[in-house]
Amino acid sequence: MLKTVARHLGLCTLLLTLIALPAHGQNRRSARVLASPELGLRFGRDFSIDAWTVGAHVRVPLLRMVDFRPSGDLSLGQNSLGDDYQLNGDLALRGARDQAYLGGGVAYVHRRFDSGKSSGTGANLFIGFKPFPRPGAQLYLEGRWTLVDDETLFRLLLGVAFKF
Repeated sequence: MLKTVARHLGLCTLLLTLIALPAHGQNRRSARVLASPELGLRFGRDFSIDAWTVGAHVRVPLLRMVDFRPSGDLSLGQNSLGDDYQLNGDLALRGARDQAYLGGGVAYVHRRFDSGKSSGTGANLFIGFKPFPRPGAQLYLEGRWTLVDDETLFRLLLGVAFKF
């Protein structure tokens, strides 16, 4: 099942990338304008293990509306401080005004699963919203679903992103 989800996620990522490429007749000058890179810090709740998390992301614009968005989160639970973490390698498709984004990618999760394993790789899906887009620092809200080892993990995050 995980291979099927990963295959579908890869196909969707490829299609989103192709959609974001400039069409042949578009103005090449406007196609070269990329968003600014950003660094974000975030705090959230991992509902799958009922723990608070802290994390960070980096956004690197690849195309006009497509970003590479690696991130990581560390759980702050009493019994899991430093033991539960997740690293992500994602592609995101941005909305026209840089207010909303969605995407997916791969995840490496280190935690104790119901199956007894302590780590695994899987697929991510996420959606985010920046309610007040502006230059400089801006708030964002993100929901992230991770599918790994036949488990679905959900994390809700509130963060601040800094453009540089």
